[in-house]
Parts: sequence; C-alpha cells; structure tokens
Amino acid sequence: YLEQRTAERFDPDEPGAMLVRTVLLGLLETAPFLEQDQRAAALTVIAQALGVPKPPGAAFLDEVSWRARTALACIDSELADPSLTASRVAQVQGISRRRLDEILLKTAGTSLSAQIWSRRLQQAATDLVDPRYASRTVTQIAFGVGFEDAAHFTRAFKRRYHCTPREWRNRTTHN
Repeated sequence: YLEQRTAERFDPDEPGAMLVRTVLLGLLETAPFLEQDQRAAALTVIAQALGVPKPPGAAFLDEVSWRARTALACIDSELADPSLTASRVAQVQGISRRRLDEILLKTAGTSLSAQIWSRRLQQAATDLVDPRYASRTVTQIAFGVGFEDAAHFTRAFKRRYHCTPREWRNRTTHN
C-alpha cells in the first residue's frame, strides 16, 4: 500500500523522491531488528509524511499516548547516558514516575525502567550488526548504549536474544 502511495505522490525526477526512497528502503532493511511498536511507529510517520489518510475509525492520539511517546523519545535521546533513570524521564515531563509507569504499562505493556533496558538492548543489537560500528568492540557498543558493566550487558543480552552479543554479531554479519 505504501509503495503504491509513494508511486502516486512522488515524481521520480523530483529531488525529494530519492530521499523518500532511501528512507523507505532503510526502514525495510531495519524492520527485522525493530520491535512491533517501533515498526508501527516508523510506518505511521512515513504514512503521515506521504499524506496517507488514517484508516476509518482511527482515533486521535490522546494525552496518554502523547506522554508515552514523549517518554520513549526522551529515553531514546539519552540512551547512552548510564545515569538515565525512570525518575529522570518522569521529571522531564513534570509528572510522577508512578503515573508515567501507569501510562507506559497501559500503552506499551511495560514499565519505564523496562523500556530503558529494552531500548538499550535493542540499540546494542542494531549497533552490533551495523557496518558503521564493525570496528567497535562489544564492550564499546555496550558502553555506547548506557551499560556500565560489560558482563552484566552480556548476561542481559543473552537473556533477551538467546545468544551472546558476539554470537549475534557473527551470526548476522556472516549470513
């Protein structure tokens, strides 16, 4: 559907068409490494950029989802900071951590702290297979996404992805 809408909306000779094509191809390549909610958010942004109308019956985002999106954006922007905490994310929004946890549990199914951990692990998994980070060690990647202890990172990664970070990198880059 997006492919058709893209073809309808953009003339291939327009300078912006190449940018849109690159973004769409990047999303397709990255999609296997994203969580379901991240894929949905990326597709929503692209659909909005293309001017694709919302499906019939789709409700406007309410305050709860706004707060959740803002919290997730805050987490993503400060992911590399090892001192990032759920309390700090809530403080940025001017609400209690407990209230923000309730909002995230309702919208994302996990707590604020779990989101921080999950997003750090997701980013590490992405960075491990990104050719731009091929020269970085697993420890450098772990520190780059906010982990302070390489052994702790490896245990958490293995629990989540059922392999070590090194195995993840080798399996993905050699296939």
